[in-house]
Amino acid sequence: MFRRIHSNRDPDATIAGEVVKEFQVYFSRANQWSGKALSRFPKLVFGVMILCIGISAGLSFTLLRSRDSKPKNISQATQIIRPANNNLGEQLTVLLQTTSALRETYDLKDSVERILGRKYLSKKDSDALLVVLDRLKTLHSPPINNHEN
Repeated sequence: MFRRIHSNRDPDATIAGEVVKEFQVYFSRANQWSGKALSRFPKLVFGVMILCIGISAGLSFTLLRSRDSKPKNISQATQIIRPANNNLGEQLTVLLQTTSALRETYDLKDSVERILGRKYLSKKDSDALLVVLDRLKTLHSPPINNHEN
């Protein structure tokens, strides 16, 4: 029913190689111009470079500084790991649940790779993929936490 598409692209042709081929003239002119400018005005170029570094440092310590060192919202991932109670049994339960969810995620990943490795996909394979993707979605959706801190 479905067929995998294989590319006919030359494996040796890269994006950088194609860009260099297309704009080689401009790159060489820019290289010549910058070499002449550096040899003609080395102190000016050095001064501009130091000025840019100073402006960057000034901005990083003033405008771009983070005001809050501590985030206001705790992410849902840390709420899963940190139970509401500091009870060792609850922590162990959370750890075991996380481990089993991770193991199931790896098993689902293997089944998806096995299905996608086939040359042709049938309707049954498509249905199986939908079931696996729905299960992955439920595994990675945040749990409802009744214990708000």
